[in-house]
Amino acid sequence: MIDNGERIEVRRATLIGRAPATGDGDGDAQLVRVPDETRSVSKTHVAILLSRRGVVAVDRGSTNGSSIVRDGAEHPLTPGHPAELRAGDVLRFGDRSLRVEQA
Repeated sequence: MIDNGERIEVRRATLIGRAPATGDGDGDAQLVRVPDETRSVSKTHVAILLSRRGVVAVDRGSTNGSSIVRDGAEHPLTPGHPAELRAGDVLRFGDRSLRVEQA
């Protein structure tokens, strides 16, 4: 659930950002626009992808970075490298965030 209360269901690759757009290799990814008046969120900031082991987040080389908060500890994402997401995690991207929930 995004910090504004909006819920998104991830059934395929999902790109989140201020004005997300697909690029090479993104296929028919779901695009989730997140309003950001402070412009802390990049146009296409982070990808949420389904993998064999579950769900992962990948920072798309954003200006202000992304991180996962798990059990009170914040773990910055390395751009381009997948990081596992678990139910209860908070994914921070720019000044925005979303909580990972299990369907």
